[in-house]
Parts: sequence; C-alpha cells; structure tokens
Amino acid sequence: MKKNPAQNEWLSMAIGVTEHGQISPTHFGDADRVILARIQSGAYELLDNTPNPLKGEEEGHAHKGKLEKAKIFLKDVQIIATGKASINFKRLQAKSGKWPVVSDKDPEALLTWLSENLDDLRAWFSDPSNGVFRI
Repeated sequence: MKKNPAQNEWLSMAIGVTEHGQISPTHFGDADRVILARIQSGAYELLDNTPNPLKGEEEGHAHKGKLEKAKIFLKDVQIIATGKASINFKRLQAKSGKWPVVSDKDPEALLTWLSENLDDLRAWFSDPSNGVFRI
C-alpha cells in the first residue's frame, strides 16, 4: 500500500496553556502562554513555550483587531488548541484554514493523541461544514 505523502508532513501547532503548563481553560487569546510544536503521523516535537502575545489585548471579546493580531502570530501554524472555543477561533478556521481543536487533555497527551489520529483530524477538516474539533 502506497503511503500518502501528507502522512509524513510536519504540521505546526500552537497550544494555549496556563503558567503551569496545563491546557488553558480559556479562549486561546486569553491563555497565559503558548506551546509551539509540530506533529506528523506517529510523532511530535515540542519547539517552544512562550508568553502569549495576544493576552492582555484591550479589545473586547471576539474583537476583529485581536483576530488580525492572531492571524499574524499564527501565520505559520496549522493547528490551534486550547480549552475553550471562541468566535475568533472559529473565524480563523473559516478565513485562514486553521484547524481549531478544543481539549481538556494535558498538552503532551493532546500531542500524542493528535499524532496518533492525524488522519482523522485531516478527514474532519477536509469537510468545510465541520467546525471546531473536540477531543
């Protein structure tokens, strides 16, 4: 059986987390920090853990200015995860093709699950009528 080349492609990911490294129970833009990683079928790599540049923005909830800042920060990121979906989370998927994921798993368990089920995630987001993926 021939392997799909996309199965070996690394996808970049950003996970909104708390100061203590747990997945943030808030919207991505309100998370304390962001873990940057990359995943492929069967593997993942942690790349960075950085303060969230979107946190503390003065715009109100679901403000389009914050969405524009998120698009810049996440321009090279395919998968975005946190504990709670937001309007801008959904807009990033609709307008930028990002894959929003909501989960309460700890970040490494989430990365493991995604790397083991990446084909399911691809299939989910190949249907434009699907929105946020919940794990």
